[in-house]
Amino acid sequence: MAWTDNEGLVRDYEAKLGQADLMFGIDVLYFMDFQSVFVYLVSAAAMLKLGGRFYATFADGTSQSGWDRMVRDLGRHSAFDMGPCTRFHWMDKALLEFVLPKLGFGNLSLERGPDGGLDIARLYVSAELLDPAPGRALLGALAPAGDSTNRRSN
Repeated sequence: MAWTDNEGLVRDYEAKLGQADLMFGIDVLYFMDFQSVFVYLVSAAAMLKLGGRFYATFADGTSQSGWDRMVRDLGRHSAFDMGPCTRFHWMDKALLEFVLPKLGFGNLSLERGPDGGLDIARLYVSAELLDPAPGRALLGALAPAGDSTNRRSN
């Protein structure tokens, strides 16, 4: 596999489209910004078979435990922090409820985990791929598009 860049991912996808029954993203998507998570969601939609299942956990930024963690971490994550990044990238149900159906997912279940006393409140997500076309249609968008300043190279 040549997964050192998105172009390598796209090449590998062609042979594997619609082959997976199940995809997981458990306790890993916390540490990814949403644009990176979006690449993962597009990949899941493209790789899953019709009726395939996607399960994931996200950092629930709209829970009391999420709030408590954000407050606790204020001093740990400043512009002057020279340590490795351990910050959570918070998510909310509304964004996922908007994006997942646009990628062909349905039968969504987005449930908050137990609140209080946890290091981080989890948002548990379960979805079924009902239409593989939207995710596969976006695979071309994964190809490198230049720098990250919103300028496309011609």
